Amino acid sequence: MKQLFAAFLLAGAALLLAGCEEMLNFNLFSAVDTPQTPSADKIDAMSDSELLDEIEQLMETDTFFADIAENDEIRTALVENLSEIYAGGSDADLEEQQRASLLVAEIELNTTAAGIVVNDFVNVLTEFIEEPPESDGPEELVEALVSQVFSSVTADNFDQTLDALLAAAEAYTFYGESLDDTGEVVAPENVNSGAVAQDAIVAILISEIVDDDQPGLLSVADLRSIVVDGEPFPDDFVIENNPLEENIALVNILDASGLEGFFAE
Repeated sequence: MKQLFAAFLLAGAALLLAGCEEMLNFNLFSAVDTPQTPSADKIDAMSDSELLDEIEQLMETDTFFADIAENDEIRTALVENLSEIYAGGSDADLEEQQRASLLVAEIELNTTAAGIVVNDFVNVLTEFIEEPPESDGPEELVEALVSQVFSSVTADNFDQTLDALLAAAEAYTFYGESLDDTGEVVAPENVNSGAVAQDAIVAILISEIVDDDQPGLLSVADLRSIVVDGEPFPDDFVIENNPLEENIALVNILDASGLEGFFAE
């Protein structure tokens, strides 16, 4: 599938332009004093709009992600309340649901080693552009990507990293599927669609290739062996359905970022 590999190179060039820019382009924080992250009880008591505004403000500070990474109670309260906005039968409108889903993904990635994994995707693509692999099959490309983007993941943080990637993938799946609510893919204002695409490709791709119950895909134990122990991919590893072309959420996210044409057969 030479078209697929070429697509990765073209997409990589576009995503490199996005670099490590923030997913959400807000400029809400202008106070002199850094605001304090609210307690879990206060988070639980907030309305949807209050919570969204509060978190978007806090994201403008330098210490927000580091602070909540060290406080499981607050981090859990944030993720659970934001998740309820887009996945829990909330009365929130679509724009609020989309904001909430992206905030969940941001929290999952920026408070764990999963953030390093998605950022390393750009570095991997840079290497591929400079020295393309000989194989043109998707399995070989995925193997190369996985073996490199997880280079900073250890036995100690493997579970947390994978959990964060899968949670981010779930949030991106909602977001991506919501983009064609009107029959046309439209990204919300103030969203850096290139940065979203960079992170969503990695998170959704991992969620698509890791499945304990699907023959041919990786079990969690398989992925752990590959990442932590340096074991090779199983001989029977195969990608039946290309997520870049058949995962609706990811296709929509790529469309919103202007990259959809690069992944056509």
